[in-house]
Amino acid sequence: MTPRGFIACSIAVSGACHLAPAQTLMFDEYAPGTQLHGVDGWRAWDGNAANGAATSALFARSGTSSLAIQGRASGRISDLVQTYNLSSTHLVFTAWQYIPSSLTSGDSYFILMDRYNEGGAKHWATQLQFNLASNTVRDNLYGSFGNGTIVRDRWVPIEVDINLAMNQQSVYYNGLHVFSSAWNRYSGGQLSLAAVDLYGSSGGTVFYDDVGVAAAPTPGAATLGACASLLMLASRRR
Repeated sequence: MTPRGFIACSIAVSGACHLAPAQTLMFDEYAPGTQLHGVDGWRAWDGNAANGAATSALFARSGTSSLAIQGRASGRISDLVQTYNLSSTHLVFTAWQYIPSSLTSGDSYFILMDRYNEGGAKHWATQLQFNLASNTVRDNLYGSFGNGTIVRDRWVPIEVDINLAMNQQSVYYNGLHVFSSAWNRYSGGQLSLAAVDLYGSSGGTVFYDDVGVAAAPTPGAATLGACASLLMLASRRR
């Protein structure tokens, strides 16, 4: 997908203001209903076009369109992947998510992978489960980590601070810390960001907008909550 916009995250530390511009990916260049499998690097899981996803004009954080990730409850299952293969030392991945209050069953997933080969070897690093029945968000990759409350009917940031030099990650939802762990959490992984996977699973339709990755702002992960708060404040003022 063509880069279309920029977000500047301002973090005040000891009276100083550090700026970390993050390039984001928006979905407005495509007409609503455009299937993104095979478009600008987006691919359905293992190349299966039946698990693609389309743009939608129902909700949008910026512009007029977002990406609709469908689950079984909506009649089909989206499992859409964008690959990166980034090994920069310190990264922040951001995706804005919208979950309607009408979704009350099933689950949906936001996943980051450190290895992804279409039809071949794969390795998971982050697996956020959004349980639509219990209204909770947690990481459930080989266990249960963290416990947050899903925010409905508005755009919410998911941020993953990835420090590959330290083999660490910290995950934030709506500016709140969900969990921290090693990036390479079990055997077979690698110290890189290979892909994002947006998986609809058994839930209804969840929407994403302004998806992107950038070099981490200084001084590091402890400032991400403040960053998210400032971003949401700026969004409300538009």
